[in-house]
Amino acid sequence: MIPSNKTELIFEIQKHFASLWKDLENFPKEFSDRKELEGQVKNTKVSVNNLISYLIGWGELILKWNKNFKNPEKLELINGFLSKYRKESLI
Repeated sequence: MIPSNKTELIFEIQKHFASLWKDLENFPKEFSDRKELEGQVKNTKVSVNNLISYLIGWGELILKWNKNFKNPEKLELINGFLSKYRKESLI
């Protein structure tokens, strides 16, 4: 489902976060660095730790966008974000 308003967006975020959180709680910590998940780039693998870092990074960027929405010159565009965090990125 693609949310069409703020309420739906919040609902979808909470629903998917709850599902992810449940999966992560049951995931053995000793496997968290194993790169076995399908990456976003073809023929790449990522670890659970990579995935969590990626999601945190996107979350922080979206919060910055929301905070600076009325001041566009302060918005960090995706290209700047990716060049700054390329090494840590899953892309």
